[in-house]
Amino acid sequence: MQEKTFTEENIQAKVQKWPKFLQKIIKDYLDFVYKENIEKEKMTKECENNPLYLKEIPPVNDGWFGTIVIGEENNAENNQKREKVKEILFTKYNENTDKTLHNYFVNNHNKAIHKWFGYFDIYEKHFSRFRGKNINILEIGVQNGGSARMWRDYFSTSNNCVRIFGVDVNPKCKALEEEGIEIFIGSQEDRAFLRDLKNKIPPVDILIDDGGHTMNQQIVSFEELFDFVKDEGVYLCEDTHTSYWEEFGGGKNSFINYTKNLIDELNAYYAKKNSALSVTNFTKTAHSITYYDSVVVIEKRIRPEKWHRVAYQACIGKSEVEECKN
Repeated sequence: MQEKTFTEENIQAKVQKWPKFLQKIIKDYLDFVYKENIEKEKMTKECENNPLYLKEIPPVNDGWFGTIVIGEENNAENNQKREKVKEILFTKYNENTDKTLHNYFVNNHNKAIHKWFGYFDIYEKHFSRFRGKNINILEIGVQNGGSARMWRDYFSTSNNCVRIFGVDVNPKCKALEEEGIEIFIGSQEDRAFLRDLKNKIPPVDILIDDGGHTMNQQIVSFEELFDFVKDEGVYLCEDTHTSYWEEFGGGKNSFINYTKNLIDELNAYYAKKNSALSVTNFTKTAHSITYYDSVVVIEKRIRPEKWHRVAYQACIGKSEVEECKN
């Protein structure tokens, strides 16, 4: 029987007891036999060391961006806090917007949902067209499982099929699976894990990156998974304010700076022949890049070939001031 306590550290200690000429052979063998234990240990450490993976969300006065914590209990204190959240969420700017998700969030009494207030208008704007359709959603970052359930309930009607796939580095999140929600344990900056994931789930209509928020995690996830989002789908990355935080790797090599280069790729069809800018798969499949406070949304749409083989534009109607030209 395998020793379940074997980890990278104590394997190294055990190897030291062998003659030097055998150490590499012994280590390779133990690494292979106890690979699963070593990976779980790494994932747990990564989870514990991530500043956004808090065991307990601090109360509003602790200075962590003023988080309002509301328990599942239906009591006067919690109801008062819910009203406060409503006052912040419901503004003159979204008075004509469908607020199904806003209301779901405020009235949640089940698994915790931890979201920034400004995200809900963005969700409604980019996700509402998928309601009632058969869709697949990949959410990186499961945490307490509340948002995965929210997506399932929001997109579901009596006649459509909604499949939610979650990814989290914390092995405990596997226990949060329920009907319509399947969770995979692994690191979003592990390219091998992400490539294997694509062999296990179908292409997705919506991808939400709400994972560890480090620059490497966000960039690796985008590079590996953007092409896995279907035509007319949406790739949404949250908490991009970490691009300005050094502890997350922010700065010159931030995710925000990475996406600024995508603006050029989006417009690469118009580059001159002697330009260093060339057409990429992103050019061919991306429709728009939208920046919000702490969120980047990329919508996909394959550009018709005839746009580029026949013409990019047309001039229709009587020219009275300036004649239209080819």
